[in-house]
Amino acid sequence: MTVCEVGSAGSEGCHPDDLKALNDFKAGITYDESQRLKRWIGVNCCKWVGISCDDITGRVTEINLPGALTKNGAQLRMKGELSPSLHLLSSLRVLHLGGLSQLSGQIPPLIGDLKDLQFWDLHKEQL
Repeated sequence: MTVCEVGSAGSEGCHPDDLKALNDFKAGITYDESQRLKRWIGVNCCKWVGISCDDITGRVTEINLPGALTKNGAQLRMKGELSPSLHLLSSLRVLHLGGLSQLSGQIPPLIGDLKDLQFWDLHKEQL
């Protein structure tokens, strides 16, 4: 009999492809007014702000970093470009970056290879 502890897959770190994709995404962001990406440290990306993972496989299923507002109602922005490495997130179901308003460049074509992607929001971006 095999015993599998739920959540154990992501307890020690991310899948190497997921970690590369997220670190490349972070590297493509030149300005993060919200400071959320500054807290993306270590190898367990499942514990990072805005990241959700499958409890069994430990693979990244969501990037949820929508635009945020300050107490005064001003939009907190991110500037930069989307990394082509996002296609490595093979279990990604949600890509929510809408409202950041300063992402530019092109939507990486290989994002079309993400067969599990069910929801993506890139509104107000310059893509």
